[in-house]
Amino acid sequence: NEFQLGRTAAGFGEIYFSPIHAAALMSGIANGGYLPRPYMIDQVLSPYGEIVHRAKPEVLRTIMRKDSARILLNMMESTTKTGTSRKEFAKRSGALRRIRVAAKTGTLHGSDPDGINHWFVAAAPLEKPTIAIAVLVIDPSKPRTSASRLGRLVFEKFFS
Repeated sequence: NEFQLGRTAAGFGEIYFSPIHAAALMSGIANGGYLPRPYMIDQVLSPYGEIVHRAKPEVLRTIMRKDSARILLNMMESTTKTGTSRKEFAKRSGALRRIRVAAKTGTLHGSDPDGINHWFVAAAPLEKPTIAIAVLVIDPSKPRTSASRLGRLVFEKFFS
C-alpha cells in the first residue's frame, strides 16, 4: 500500500541494503544516472610494478535522468553544508577544503548484526565526481564514532 511504499523509500520495513549497494547507487547518481557494476579491486600489480589486471568500468543500467541526477547531487550538498554532516565537514583539511561534497546520512536499527546503523553515502567533487563512498558504522549501544567522520577522513586521504 502507499504507506508501506513510503516507509520502504525511507529505509524502514523489510529493507536489506549493503554498503556496496549504497556506494554503487551513489556512484550511479554521481555518474549522471548510470549505475556502474561494482568492483572491489581497481588493479593488480606484479612484484615488479607491472599492471597484471585492471578493472573495466561497465554500466549496468540507467537509474535516473541525467538532469535529475544533477539536481539530486546539488540538493545532497546541503548535508555537508547545513545538514547532519555540517559539523564534521567544517573540520575538513587539505585539498578537501576546496571540494564540494554531496552526501546523505541515515540512522536506523538493524538486526543482522544487532545495533544502530549509522550511514554516510557521498560523492565528490560535486562538479564532476571521481569518487563515491558508503560508510556504515554499527553500534550495539551508544555511538563510538561517526560515519560522517569516517567519510570525511576517506575523502581527505583520497584528495591528498
